[in-house]
Amino acid sequence: MFDFKKTVLKINQSKNTLIKDIKKIESNNPVVIVYEKSTLPKIWKDIPNSEILKSRIKEDKDFYSTSFPNKLNTPVIFINFKRFENNRFKELTNIKNALKSHFDENVDTANIYINLINKQDEYDISEGIISFLGCKYNSMPSFVKDKKSKKANSSFTVNFYNLQNKHDFSRPLAESHGTSLARYLAMMPPNLLTPKTYVQEINKLATKYKFKKTFYGHKQLEKLNAGAFLAVVQGSSHKDYGIMHLRYSPKKANKNTKSVALVGKGMCFDTGGHNLKTPLGSMYGMHHDMTGSAIALASLVTLAELEVNFHVDCYLAIADNYLSADSYRPGDVVIASNGMSIEVINTDAEGRMVLSDTLYMASLKKPNLIMDYATLTGSCVRTLDNLQSGAVTNKPEFNSKLLEISNSCGERVWPLPYNEDYDEVLKSEVADIKQCHEGSSDATRAARFLGKFIEHDTPWVHIDLSANENNGGLAHVCSNTTGFGVRFTAHALLDSNL
Repeated sequence: MFDFKKTVLKINQSKNTLIKDIKKIESNNPVVIVYEKSTLPKIWKDIPNSEILKSRIKEDKDFYSTSFPNKLNTPVIFINFKRFENNRFKELTNIKNALKSHFDENVDTANIYINLINKQDEYDISEGIISFLGCKYNSMPSFVKDKKSKKANSSFTVNFYNLQNKHDFSRPLAESHGTSLARYLAMMPPNLLTPKTYVQEINKLATKYKFKKTFYGHKQLEKLNAGAFLAVVQGSSHKDYGIMHLRYSPKKANKNTKSVALVGKGMCFDTGGHNLKTPLGSMYGMHHDMTGSAIALASLVTLAELEVNFHVDCYLAIADNYLSADSYRPGDVVIASNGMSIEVINTDAEGRMVLSDTLYMASLKKPNLIMDYATLTGSCVRTLDNLQSGAVTNKPEFNSKLLEISNSCGERVWPLPYNEDYDEVLKSEVADIKQCHEGSSDATRAARFLGKFIEHDTPWVHIDLSANENNGGLAHVCSNTTGFGVRFTAHALLDSNL
């Protein structure tokens, strides 16, 4: 039932103008013309039928759609490039809004004419268009009877014209592939993406990318005394859950090679357990509760495709949270793998339970950095809506860097506090710590809880994925399931000094 196919974007870069390839324009494939006010005079010289088009264009708009006056009425989209005060999110959103209604499954080529002065601007708009197309033309799960296969499963050609520089687009290609893989996994129905089938698909990816892999199933978790994880899965009738550890290593690794760890919450379905999700209907969509693991896994794939020069360990906490006679209960006290006792307050706070043992496992390896991803708290959604995600770190100096990464890549995060005084309400009379506090600021207190399981003072960034779902998508992504986090991770690890 898994049929994710990577779109092959064939990218051609040319210094030619559109006039020299007029035959390619005489088609149903859209033409995109990117300009800035100072370059408009040259553009009118380089495109056919310019006088007619000039009379139609609205120069003061961010983008404008019309058509060439030929037999096929070839669509043409003008994009007025703006820097938006270095706001990459607005740039990517502008690209999506300009292009989304003109690119469907019947289109197999994009002809892009760019006339900008600055080299970085030329790359940024090109990168944004590739990112949009890469996400647009990757197939997503569909079980509609007799539905025709989309061209997303084959190839798509992108012709760039009038480029003044030769650009390397390997990053946006890998990032859009990773983002689409994460979206595909998160959109799979819960009867098809179970812990068992999820592990099977991960094994296939591990074979394809030659990752080293270890799966810690029920017996191994018992030996590790992973009582927090095992408490959550007590209600499961299948022992198909566990922690999957994958490792990518560069070809020229040595003892000094840097390593990072990616950790993801992979709850394939979450009922809330004894604290059953209410009101009516709130359980619908809880198969998306594995999105954190999908982001961690897809980020690993993205970094492997880019052949990064550092180790990447990926730990996926794969489980279900069901209600049964054996389910864990509010008031239970369990012992996590680091020896800490936890008083269970709410069985619907299961994500921090499975992550606690998983983060502890990851930190024992002493990586240079841990990043974890989880659809963890409704508190973060109530604070930030679905428009950006929350970020918490145990290194205060990282907060400004997280904002810089956010602004540069277009996947926005907002730093939340990590102060010790938030721990007061997590004090327990019967255990070392309460699992949660049923009150305000749960996003911060969930992070304070998770931080207790980070050993060796390892630098750590926690992403609470409030932006994993947003009506109409986010930035360059059109689907409600956004795949938020893959692009952010790549920029964090490759462009910053976290």
